[in-house]
Amino acid sequence: MNKYVNSTLDLQNSIDTQLVLELLVKWNKAKPNNKELIEVTKSFMNIVGYTNKIQMERWGYKKYCSDAKEERNRSILRARSAEETINKLQENLKKVNYEL
Repeated sequence: MNKYVNSTLDLQNSIDTQLVLELLVKWNKAKPNNKELIEVTKSFMNIVGYTNKIQMERWGYKKYCSDAKEERNRSILRARSAEETINKLQENLKKVNYEL
């Protein structure tokens, strides 16, 4: 998914979560002994925790992929540099009439 879409969805999720939490706090203050409201609050907190866990796993996966790609690119650059050095050394050896 597009990084801008994810950012927008994450932002909307945060806004919606904050709104619901503020309402739940307000309602819990108004009716602190309402068992159904207490259960809804606990359930919503579980949903928030689960959503946060998924977002963190997605961030970790993207970070891992980014790091792996960066390491691969560094390895390719090192291999190219080594090949260039080998080619130069082989040319120098040929100049002094040595063959590998």
